[in-house]
Amino acid sequence: MLYNHSGINDFSKNKMHNNKLKQLILKNKNLYLTISSDKVENDNDFLNAVASALNNGVQIIQLKDKHSSPKRIVELGRKLRELTSLFDALFFINGRADIAYALDTDGIHLEEDDLCIHTVRTILGNNKIAGISAKNSQQLSEAIKENADYITISDNLIDKIPLLKMPYFLEPDNIENLNLLIKQGIRRFALNEDILKTNPDILQKLRQN
Repeated sequence: MLYNHSGINDFSKNKMHNNKLKQLILKNKNLYLTISSDKVENDNDFLNAVASALNNGVQIIQLKDKHSSPKRIVELGRKLRELTSLFDALFFINGRADIAYALDTDGIHLEEDDLCIHTVRTILGNNKIAGISAKNSQQLSEAIKENADYITISDNLIDKIPLLKMPYFLEPDNIENLNLLIKQGIRRFALNEDILKTNPDILQKLRQN
């Protein structure tokens, strides 16, 4: 059996090009926000809050919803897709490769019990961004092994940052930790909506730094 080596080489080159492009895109994004939609009572209020966050410097929105129906997530996801496009921000879905595919999101964020990155890339294609949460050293090692495009890393792993070759976003456990990290010169954060709700001025503070 003869193999088309030129085809294999072209595939490898395209994959390498996609990886470099994704790294370049993520390198210029410093502020990441995870939002939950399973308790949204008013879509307009929800979208206005997201628009405000985008207007104040958030560059990546991750939609996380573990309880709503796929139909509901897609419905709201379409609106978020349009909104993030207006701000030239990235839009990720948490965990659901099927919904990420349906919405043609910029990428997907995976947690411990989700599909592995290899499977997700088979579904979405290698041009889509795939990130992983790392809350302990074992998860961090697995994320590196799976060649994640980026990692959201818990603040208890801050000493591991120098070992990372891919983009990262540090997840502060609370506002006190976030303020300490800002003083230490950290500028790449993955925030959750609870921090924003209790500290509405934090985005402006991050922009000033």
